[in-house]
Amino acid sequence: MSKNHNYFAGGALVHNCDDPHSPKQALDPNQAHKASEKWSKVFASRGITKDVKRVCAAQRLGELDLSGYIMDNEPKAVHLRIPMWYEADDPCKTTLDYFDIDSTDKDGNFKPMKSWEDPRTEEKQLMWPELMNEERVDRLKRGLRNAHMISAQMQQRPTTPSGDFFQNDWFSFVDDYPKDGIVAVRAWDKAASTGKKADYTAGALVVFDGEFFYIVHVCRGKWERKERDTFILDTCLRDYEQYGQYFALFEQEPGAGGKESAEISSQNLRSHGIKVRIEKPTSSKPVMWDTLQEKMALGKVRIVRGPWNDMWKMEMLSAGPDGVYGSNDDMIDSTAAAVRKAAKAMGYGKINRPLLLVTEEEQREMAQDEPTDDFSRYLSAPSEDENTLGVSW
Repeated sequence: MSKNHNYFAGGALVHNCDDPHSPKQALDPNQAHKASEKWSKVFASRGITKDVKRVCAAQRLGELDLSGYIMDNEPKAVHLRIPMWYEADDPCKTTLDYFDIDSTDKDGNFKPMKSWEDPRTEEKQLMWPELMNEERVDRLKRGLRNAHMISAQMQQRPTTPSGDFFQNDWFSFVDDYPKDGIVAVRAWDKAASTGKKADYTAGALVVFDGEFFYIVHVCRGKWERKERDTFILDTCLRDYEQYGQYFALFEQEPGAGGKESAEISSQNLRSHGIKVRIEKPTSSKPVMWDTLQEKMALGKVRIVRGPWNDMWKMEMLSAGPDGVYGSNDDMIDSTAAAVRKAAKAMGYGKINRPLLLVTEEEQREMAQDEPTDDFSRYLSAPSEDENTLGVSW
């Protein structure tokens, strides 16, 4: 059927709109919201007087896609999931009554069946080998390229169970975090446009107590420059009031424009007494994420529970060794930058050798990362007071 026409097929009224979203739209909360709004506010009233049933047939693309919305908000909804490869530990079984179109009675009627379940029995058995054999499935898998999209589109799981660059079992959530003896960093990844394809401005607040990195809060949005700068200032002022040792970190984009933008943001915050650092990207994004990946793998990262958790985790799980597989990586960039800066601000992981054995290059690197103001006294010499931070390093 061309366009988005309604038509009857086998007694069912069909609204022909193909998939509710594209792969990129399903990862964008604004676009995903549009599809769920149409389902809940437009389609909800159609045929309600005749108790009609609604069916959404679509591939899974993200946790925020329409299928996810229906399952979260409609308790009576039945999810029929037929993955490309059979998963013996999680087979699909429904309460749906159906007709077996391969079996008929003497009058030619289809045989009624109860409670559909996946008929496959062998692990990784293909869904439809006559049509999608191993060769074609491998070709499709290579085309999707990454674990996130393979899991979503082929297994109907919107995020891969294990993750790729960041593993699922590395995520440790907590209800609280230390308020004393810490350094706090809010790192920003700025964007200057509000267009549909534009990046987000994201800011990640990380608190480090010398042992664990606590990801306290992550925000993101799309604003014009003036509104964006006001939001950043207001957020940093709230952070600054709460934490005694606090840094705001900005990434300097390439070129003169990037330098000017970073300086303007820096001057605006410094005029309010906030300590600001500017970081120049020196490597590809996956390399810039290495510190965050390493700390998470070692169990040194804690995530404070909050309404931002789901979107942040979904973006993290979509990251791979070649970059992010979703449409955005702004929250990953800001989180990784905040962890790097928090570690440097407290001298975490500095070279622990006599100064004469440190090369000139290492000395220059240490000098660039040297902590400032009150925290420098903690790092200058071990303290005899076990309650101070000096003992840990």
